[in-house]
Amino acid sequence: MNHARSDLKAAETEIRRLESLARTSTERTADEADRIRSLTLNDLGEIARRRGDQEAAVEYNEKGLAINRGIGDRLGEATSLRNLGNVANMRGDLETAANYYEESLAIVREISGRSAEAGILINLGDVAQTRGDLNTAAEYLKKSLAIKREIGDRSGEARCLNNIGSVAYICDDHETARSRFATAADQLIGIGAVDDAETALTNLIDVCETMGDMGAAREWCEQALEVAEQADREGMHEKFRQRLASLDDNDTDDDKASEK
Repeated sequence: MNHARSDLKAAETEIRRLESLARTSTERTADEADRIRSLTLNDLGEIARRRGDQEAAVEYNEKGLAINRGIGDRLGEATSLRNLGNVANMRGDLETAANYYEESLAIVREISGRSAEAGILINLGDVAQTRGDLNTAAEYLKKSLAIKREIGDRSGEARCLNNIGSVAYICDDHETARSRFATAADQLIGIGAVDDAETALTNLIDVCETMGDMGAAREWCEQALEVAEQADREGMHEKFRQRLASLDDNDTDDDKASEK
């Protein structure tokens, strides 16, 4: 069985159970019940999106959006709009995605939702990057980074640095990419965010190899192995073990070529 799909199904069942309890409670006002229902619909929409059921995702989020607008829940409205943007982005409808994100961004700026604002700026950066507008993508990411630092979101800051590094890498600005990936990896390792650290370390090894700095690539690969071992991540450990072996094989081939 697909564990991710099984987990999503279990989450959907639990969310529906909680919604049922909220509906039948006599202690809640009509607005409170609607707010819980809108949160439920937003959650179900995200579950449907992750399952790949885009039609259901749109339906859930549009229903949540209507409720949020009806009760004047501005943050809930912004969340529904952002979720709809995520579905459009997944479909490749970049213009619709950007419009939803911009509408959501305007609301969170109005209500001073700084954390949500930083997240939406990353979404807009992703759309710009997909369109090939790398300068605009970088600007969105820099604005998001500033907010992450302002609110003390260390994990979000590191992920944003990794995204900035990815844009720089595409632009062949390898020194900037390397610097951003390294900072991101160090921060993510420091706070124990292993999955995100794995991504940053992979990117860092890639750029070091691209730059021809095989010594640094091996050093980061060895650090990745340590992180995987400490976190008891067998799959991650095997991935970087193979990567290190590949780096060593390349060095051996280069040595043989130079002897000829």
